[in-house]
Amino acid sequence: MSKSVKSKKKIIIFAVVIFAVILLLIWYNVPSTFLKSTDASEVAFIQVFNGNSGNKFDITNKEQISYIVENVQKQAFDKEGLSLFRMGTLFTLSFCDSNGKVVSEFTVNSDNTIRKDPFFYVTDGNMNIIEYLQFIEEEMELK
Repeated sequence: MSKSVKSKKKIIIFAVVIFAVILLLIWYNVPSTFLKSTDASEVAFIQVFNGNSGNKFDITNKEQISYIVENVQKQAFDKEGLSLFRMGTLFTLSFCDSNGKVVSEFTVNSDNTIRKDPFFYVTDGNMNIIEYLQFIEEEMELK
């Protein structure tokens, strides 16, 4: 092969790598939303696991489901960093349809942080669901 062909191949490979890095940076910095394509009326129940207490419970009340879904949907989240190999959860939420199929699942670690592997996502806003979930859990313990 001639030197010009080798140098053209190197230039093409270099350009492809640079293009891939630029696309990756754009993808990483684009805000994410959760439950974007989920309508609250399509969620039959939310399975909740409290990582602090170890309690599991289901939320079936439509008003409670709507409150949670809408408050999560309102937020735009930025990727904060890798969540792989990190332990600890607050509330793990599994949104299920009428057939019991999980349509979305993630962990809420605070009112502004969601964990959906392989990333943590943060929002500038406040989802206002931690205290709400704690209230529902306490309410169910009293029954």
